[in-house]
Amino acid sequence: MTDSIVQEWKKELRVLLDLVAAHPSRDLTEKRERIVLLQKMISERSRYVDA
Repeated sequence: MTDSIVQEWKKELRVLLDLVAAHPSRDLTEKRERIVLLQKMISERSRYVDA
């Protein structure tokens, strides 16, 4: 896994967070689930790199 992949995850996360913030009343369940997954993957990757 490369840093460029992590950067892509962060870009996707930012887009999804902006979408949810812009449309809080819409049913964005799948997007919210993806946000949680991306946050976990980014967090796990940073723990792996920092170790």
